[in-house]
Amino acid sequence: MCAWKKTPCRTVREQGAKSLRRFRPILWLLLPAILSAQSLRPAAVAQSPAAVVSADSPSGDDLITVSGQVLDPQGKPLAGATIAALHSPHHFTTYPPLAKRRCDPEGRFTVAFRKSQYAIGLGPADNWKDAMIVASADGFGLAWIRWREIPAGRELTLQLVEDMPITGRVVDLDGRPVVGAEVNAGWMSVPKDGALDAWLEGVRRGESNLATSRLLAGPALYVDTWSPRPAVTDRDGRFRIAGLGRERVVEVSFSGPAIAISQAKVVTRPHDPLEEKLGAGEGDLGTVYGADFVMVASPSQPIEGIVRDADSGEPLPGVRIESWSLAGRNWVPLHLLGTTTDASGHYRLSGMPKGKGNKIMALPNDDQPYLMRKVSVPEPEAAKPVTVDIDLHRGVWISGRVTDKATHKGVLAQMYYWPFRSNEFAQRLPEFAAPDETYGVDDRYATHPDGTYRLVALPGRGIVGAKCKLNPYRLGVGAEEIAGAGKSGAFDTYWCPQIPGKRWPHAMKEVDPPDAETFVCDLSLDPGGTITVNVVDPDGQPLGGFEADGKSATWHGFGAPVQGHSFDVAELGPDETRTVVIRHKQRKLATAVNVRLADHPGGAMSVALAPSAKIVGRVVDQNGAAVPAATVTLYWYGLQNEGGSNGVLSPVATDDRGRFEYSDVPSGCIYNIQTQVAGNNRIYLNDFRNVAPGEAKDLGEIKVGR
Repeated sequence: MCAWKKTPCRTVREQGAKSLRRFRPILWLLLPAILSAQSLRPAAVAQSPAAVVSADSPSGDDLITVSGQVLDPQGKPLAGATIAALHSPHHFTTYPPLAKRRCDPEGRFTVAFRKSQYAIGLGPADNWKDAMIVASADGFGLAWIRWREIPAGRELTLQLVEDMPITGRVVDLDGRPVVGAEVNAGWMSVPKDGALDAWLEGVRRGESNLATSRLLAGPALYVDTWSPRPAVTDRDGRFRIAGLGRERVVEVSFSGPAIAISQAKVVTRPHDPLEEKLGAGEGDLGTVYGADFVMVASPSQPIEGIVRDADSGEPLPGVRIESWSLAGRNWVPLHLLGTTTDASGHYRLSGMPKGKGNKIMALPNDDQPYLMRKVSVPEPEAAKPVTVDIDLHRGVWISGRVTDKATHKGVLAQMYYWPFRSNEFAQRLPEFAAPDETYGVDDRYATHPDGTYRLVALPGRGIVGAKCKLNPYRLGVGAEEIAGAGKSGAFDTYWCPQIPGKRWPHAMKEVDPPDAETFVCDLSLDPGGTITVNVVDPDGQPLGGFEADGKSATWHGFGAPVQGHSFDVAELGPDETRTVVIRHKQRKLATAVNVRLADHPGGAMSVALAPSAKIVGRVVDQNGAAVPAATVTLYWYGLQNEGGSNGVLSPVATDDRGRFEYSDVPSGCIYNIQTQVAGNNRIYLNDFRNVAPGEAKDLGEIKVGR
């Protein structure tokens, strides 16, 4: 019998094919662009909006009331249209609408919800501002806006668009109809100018989805929050999804007991299929379909086996088995497919594709003291299920409470455990046999609403960390008390799926649990300090309508334009230097500034914007020929000789002559250009400085090769 014992924490809840929200760690490179694109207001979705906070709420400001009017595509009031206030997607949970109302004969509406409704079971939190206000009516396409992007002062107007239903057939490799397959619409985006021509041209040219994301407006709408019921194919394999609207990009998934789960993008206009580049690798390809198409589904590779205690051999019921990676695919959402072991420890997982590269993850439940384990699936030798038995090893368990340093109240947080690579207990186990791969999922453990938690760990040296899910806090608190950080500030631990360091997560502590039943580790999250930044133009006049990156230590990206002429830089540590980039696109002004608490004891500072710079260049191959459709990303790193933080500007794509252009560039930063070409290595041009205000800097030719 193993010498370690333990009990785990919150269970990863039941998931199906609709859970397409969480992506692999490799996608962190996409996040700044996604956040930037999705924070913009959709063209032709909302005009002249306003929202008011009701004053008659028993709790003062808990009740949020939004009033306005719904128009048809011709601009006429639309009687009987439906208005819904919806949650933005939450991991594991599809919430019912916050509120739902019908418009009166003049198309007018009033819809109200409470902030305290928004995070059900978690209490009020600032993320209620992410609530979507969605208008719909039979025969038309949706209109929506996120609450936080509703400017005050005018009535909200939501104008619906003409509809273009998504229709098609699902067939197998022999062309026979697939009956009973589920077809789910996921994220839906609109192009910035209201038409798909520029986005489709970018896809056709071979631009990666990282580059074409700049052409889509936000916020994207997760259709499943509006209509969670999937379409189901009939006896001819046909399906139909209506009510989304023309000129939109929709992510669609296909699943069924006999077919491998698959995803595709669909544009709601007639169009021939296009190949889409999903990344830099040669195999990172997808397909974009028109509004009517045939999906050829690959057969599923059933996987079954027994999950047992590694020491006693006893079967383990109630263990969650989920897909981790799929054969032939480099980009796979987490929790895409899943099942649970029965009373005899047996499981059967359907929906995985045939071929080499399938991996599954075993996730013990909250009553089972076992480590997570990832297992490779062998290729089948015949058309029958592949048998994959899994042995799980016991650990010790760590419990404790995560609290807010200022209020001492419990905090809802994601919890992590990382053993050091030098931990001899981890070195002995197959769970950690691949040191350069992640050994578990990052959303396995979470605190309860009162801040208490428990998670599975090992004896020996490790780190326990917490990342708040709802509110921002200082990053890296506690890292200074842990020995062994590398030059980058990261610790030499196994991946799950990230590694801890001085800039992530919010709080951490070193642990060295003995061979015992229990070990306690409490963590405190620090809200940090705040400085208010007042923004003026080159003439010293207050300026609004700008966007800023660096306001938060946790959330990166420019987000929506600031409505006033000031904003807060929050979660600042006592010795932290935060670089904030501010730009005003309409007036072509941009500035980077370092913010420190010690420099502004009064808690406020002023920043004058200067003319923005422009950076141009040309991407060529080793023979000097132009490389079109390459993805070029500009990273900024602090200020010259002052340290600071870093960030990224949304990517651009090279034209047919290989040229690219970055406008709205602030002066003073250290910059790094990253160039990506499908199937090629990444090429870096490092540390060019001295970009003066208003300067047009030509980087010349950037050569890329295999």
